[in-house]
Amino acid sequence: MTPSKEPETVPVPRSMARSWRRVLTPLVLAGALAGCAGPGVDNRAISQLPPLQVAGGTLTVADAANRLARPELLAVDEPMRAFVARYTGGQRNSRVRLMSLHQAVRGAAGLDMQYSPYAEGSAREVFHSGVANCLSYANLFVALAREAGLSANYQWVEVRPRWSRVSERVQVSLHVNVVVRLADGSRYMVDIDSPPSRDITRAHQLTDSDAVALYYNNIAMDALVNNDMETAWLYAVNALYLSPANSHLWVNLGAIYRYSGQHREAERSYLQALELDATEYSAMTNLVVLYGMEGREEDRARWLARVASHRQANPYYHAWQ
Repeated sequence: MTPSKEPETVPVPRSMARSWRRVLTPLVLAGALAGCAGPGVDNRAISQLPPLQVAGGTLTVADAANRLARPELLAVDEPMRAFVARYTGGQRNSRVRLMSLHQAVRGAAGLDMQYSPYAEGSAREVFHSGVANCLSYANLFVALAREAGLSANYQWVEVRPRWSRVSERVQVSLHVNVVVRLADGSRYMVDIDSPPSRDITRAHQLTDSDAVALYYNNIAMDALVNNDMETAWLYAVNALYLSPANSHLWVNLGAIYRYSGQHREAERSYLQALELDATEYSAMTNLVVLYGMEGREEDRARWLARVASHRQANPYYHAWQ
């Protein structure tokens, strides 16, 4: 979708509540709306994750903790501060400040920010490159809005899934944007690639740590696509440390284990995702594939039935046929 040069800042409907991530699966999968989540997971469970077997040895959770430095996704530099001051300085009305900032970021006279689905990066990197995807644009706008004195946060928006085939895998893209709350209680949603309103089901706010987890997850999935299992696992584990109750991240960890030939570890990861969210469709379908690979026909049939039941119970699945 070509982003409009007009402001895309619109009031958030009261009925909305959810956000973005990439889930790699071996099948074309319909994205399930999050149902009643199960009990959370603390970091003790992450610290007990099985090692990844790689050529020449193993990778442990300790390796994951020691090798990666946490990125400064929201750090601003002097050119960014000057940009905010130029376009919002002296404007006391917070709504005017928000609209001015948004137009400056998207407009041809300002940054003229362009959309690319694979343009990852921190706020600083995106500011200087002029290209962003939904998550990196959220990094940029949250950072600039906060610099302008606005209350801005990441928001996970549950939408109709977007699928793209990468090699023999299918990547399901979900969505993140920004919600800005003004002093009068009004809320505005800011986006670079707005999904059609009919595709939006609900949304909820994310913490800054959740956003870093999504950033790590994207790096992990890109590494998996390139068969770099070591990098994929290191980033996936760090993502889970930051957001252990995110069922999508457990599915992706399971995919890494499975492509590394560690089927028991993959199975446990998929089942953990389903403990957190019993409607996690990607976990179900990955179990179907795993059991098919192993010739466990009884288990495969049981999960195929669960997949079929989930489809029948999901009104969005029928609406999107």
